[in-house]
Amino acid sequence: MTTGLSPAAGAAVDRTVAPIVFPDNDEVDDAATSSCSFVTACHMAAETHRPIHLGCDIESLDTIITLRKHQHLIIRGRRQQQEETEADLSESSCDTSTINHNNNNNSQKKKKKNPLISGKLHSLFLLNNSSRLTVDHVDLRHEASHEDCRQIGAAVNLRYKASALLQHCTIESKSGFCGWAVQKSKLTVSDCILRAPIRSALVCFGQASLQVRQCHIEKPGVHGVCARGECHIHIQDSVIEDATVRGVYAYANACLILERTILSGTIRSDMAALEVRSGDDDDTATSSKSNGNNHCHSTKRSSLTMTHCRVVQNAGAGVKIRGDVLLHNKDLEDGENFFEQNHGGNVVVVVHSTDDSDQTGDQISDHRSWNRPPQRDEAASSFRQGDWWCPQCFQPRRVIPSTMHACSQCNAKRETGKLLTPSEVIDLNRGVWVDPTTTISNTPTWWFHGDKKDNDWIQYDETSSRTLEEAFQQQHVLLESSINSGEVLSTKYTENGAGGNKDAVTNSPQATVSILGGKYQVNVKTMEQINTETMYPRLIRRKC
Repeated sequence: MTTGLSPAAGAAVDRTVAPIVFPDNDEVDDAATSSCSFVTACHMAAETHRPIHLGCDIESLDTIITLRKHQHLIIRGRRQQQEETEADLSESSCDTSTINHNNNNNSQKKKKKNPLISGKLHSLFLLNNSSRLTVDHVDLRHEASHEDCRQIGAAVNLRYKASALLQHCTIESKSGFCGWAVQKSKLTVSDCILRAPIRSALVCFGQASLQVRQCHIEKPGVHGVCARGECHIHIQDSVIEDATVRGVYAYANACLILERTILSGTIRSDMAALEVRSGDDDDTATSSKSNGNNHCHSTKRSSLTMTHCRVVQNAGAGVKIRGDVLLHNKDLEDGENFFEQNHGGNVVVVVHSTDDSDQTGDQISDHRSWNRPPQRDEAASSFRQGDWWCPQCFQPRRVIPSTMHACSQCNAKRETGKLLTPSEVIDLNRGVWVDPTTTISNTPTWWFHGDKKDNDWIQYDETSSRTLEEAFQQQHVLLESSINSGEVLSTKYTENGAGGNKDAVTNSPQATVSILGGKYQVNVKTMEQINTETMYPRLIRRKC
């Protein structure tokens, strides 16, 4: 018999089937053998409908535990069960004083520790096609995978009509999500602690269902809970704190119910702690598949029910409603809900449009982009592992999505760029601007020629250098776009741009800028500087 597949001696019978105890002895010497045997035990348990009583840590899981159609895997922490049994035996047989008995119980409670399953995999558990998983008193730790970091996984990954129950667990994903549910799957999380420092903790897409009860979600890298599409989300008696972007985000016709839940400590001042958004107007009416004539349409919209919740101490607004959202309790700010110390306002912000133009918060009105924080794309979606710094775009710095092989502005290849580190992903999602000078060592400098000798070059001050570099980048982008489109740049823009504001980049393809309060006019295309008082020219140079 394979190690770890022996039934427990005298164990309680579950549906007349004895559980599989893993391991069958208290000591496991070979971690690799333990991992391999545990995967085998899981497959046997799923096939024979026997629960696994896990009594050791599985710290180097090297194979994704995959459940096929209609399989059901149950994993319970045996270490926890043994302690409870010992406590019951102690209570029934002990004749000492009540004080000593309480001290023994307190001592045993301190020793309680769940077994741990961890591994550097895309996902620890992958459920397919109506399969089921139950994890009870077992902690899960999803490590960063050695494979392509662009492939974001989850501790528990649910697909088509699969279901999972996670209870009395601590679940941590260091590279992805704690739970991912799509395609009509159902995820229930009860009495758990969840941590996902890089991505969102729990995510549902495509008619999935999520139920969260008595859980604590700590410091998620994006959202605590995120739902898109016709999902049903029910959160009860839980705490979501210190989320980077939002505590809860439900959009594109999701149904959200919150009861006795606390949302606090969000980091981003331009995002609400709770945001619900309906789908686009074109998607609200969907034809019935059963009606061949397509005369019957069902109107779909996001909905929010919120009772006895606390939204406190968030950097942004408390609640934002965007678009045609159905509110089951019309006045969210009544006595049933409590809003306090939200720096973006303690009122419910209502935006009637679903336009994403202000989705990322305050827009930078200054046209100068040197200090503009980098964005991942036009939609300003969250940064993630696998994204990379463009090695050529500096003003502003550009982060290229992991799915793109080249920068759309300068055509720099991904192989020449630098991947975002986990700390950079966290900082950028929190709105912490990474200074270009600390990220890339070859930031260009600008120089003008002196009068003494041929090699006499004098460096511009920092402000002027930034202005010149921005003009140079805009000139480069304009030239690239004209080449790609096949258009010929017209010289008439020079006249229109000559009277522009001081210290501002004009729309001219020659990219002439004014520096030092208009004392000098510099053309970054011809690489010349002219003193506006004496009209004396000088050569300029850009050094990388």
